[in-house]
Amino acid sequence: MLAVLIGALFPLAFLEAIARLLPVHGGTHALPVNETNSVRRFQPDREFVWSRDWNFSIVNHVKINNFGFVSDVDYDPERRSPLFAVVGDSYVEAFMVPFRETCHGRLATTLDETVRVYSFGSSGSPLSQYVAYAKYARDTFRPDALAIIVVGNDYDESLRKYYPKRGMNQFVERPGDRLALRRDDYRATFGFGLTRASALARYVLINLGITRGRVRRLLTGETARERVHQQELDRTRVADSKRAVDTFLDLLPESSGLKPERILFVVDGIRPRLYGDDSLEWDKLGYEDTMRRYFMANARRRGHETIDLEPAFVAHYRTNQARFDWPNDGHWNALGHEVCFEALVRSELVSREFLTGGGLVGAGEG
Repeated sequence: MLAVLIGALFPLAFLEAIARLLPVHGGTHALPVNETNSVRRFQPDREFVWSRDWNFSIVNHVKINNFGFVSDVDYDPERRSPLFAVVGDSYVEAFMVPFRETCHGRLATTLDETVRVYSFGSSGSPLSQYVAYAKYARDTFRPDALAIIVVGNDYDESLRKYYPKRGMNQFVERPGDRLALRRDDYRATFGFGLTRASALARYVLINLGITRGRVRRLLTGETARERVHQQELDRTRVADSKRAVDTFLDLLPESSGLKPERILFVVDGIRPRLYGDDSLEWDKLGYEDTMRRYFMANARRRGHETIDLEPAFVAHYRTNQARFDWPNDGHWNALGHEVCFEALVRSELVSREFLTGGGLVGAGEG
C-alpha cells in the first residue's frame, strides 16, 4: 500500500512542480462577505498571475490594492481631492487587461493627480450588486460622481430567483409586489483554501474549467445558447427584469449619495451584432436588446446621462475591422476599453465636471 501511495504521489508532485513553472491562474482569494464586509472584495495588497485556457491563451499580471480591488492605485479615504468612482462587474474588474489599459485606468492617467479615479467591481456582479458597491463607495470614500458599466447579463441576474449568487447582493420578492435588496453571505470552505494552494489544482479547476457545475452541464446536454434562447422566449423573465431595473434606479441615488445628474451609465453593445453578422438580426427582438433599450430609456427619463456604446463600436469596426474582444473571451480587450474611455471623456459629466475645472470637492453630499 505504501508503494502504491508513493507511486501515485510521485507523478502528482512532478506535475505540481511543472505547474508552478507555468503561468497558471493564481486564484483571486475573495474575502468573506458578511455583516462586517458587505461587498465582494479580494485579499488586499496582493499580486498574482491571471490566465485562461489550457494553453494560457491570455495572461495578465494583476495587482489587488490596499482595499481589495483590482487597481494599480491604492485608495485613500482621507484625501479630499475630487473622486470619480467607476462601478461594474468583470468589465471593471478586468482581470484580463493590464490596469493602465482599462477604461478607468486610462481615465485615471488622463485626469492625473487632479481627480482620483477609484474602481469597484467583481465578476458576476449585476445591477443589484452595483447598488451595494455604490453604498460602499459612499460610506467609505464619498465620491463626487459615479459611472456604472452596464452589460447584457446585469438585468435578470439581479434577481435571486433566477441566478442565486453567493457573496452578492440581489433582489428578492417582498410583500406588496416589491423587490428588496438582500445579501447572500460567502465564506471559502477549508477544502477550497487547501485546493487553491496547489498550482496543479488551480490549473485543473480554473484553466481547464473542470468543475462540478461544468461537468453537470456537459452530462445534461444544456448549452449556453439553449439557455439564452429560453431566456428570450420567457416573457415573465422580461417583466421581472424590468422590475429589477426600476428598483435599481429607485435605490441608486440614495445609496450613492449622488443626484441623478452625477451618475452616468455606460451601456455595452451587443457585440456579435457589431461585427456585421446579418444572421443575428433576431437580437433586435431578443432579451438583451429589449432590456438595454428599456434600461437606457428609463435611466434618461430619470435624469441620468446614458452612453450607448453600440454606435461607437459599430463606427470603429467599420473603419478598422478590429475586434473589441477575444475569440475565446467575450470581455473587452484593450481596444474595447479604449472605446469606453473615449466615450467617457466625451461625456457631458466628465467634460463638465472634471475636464473644464468644474470642481467637485464636497459634491458627494448632494
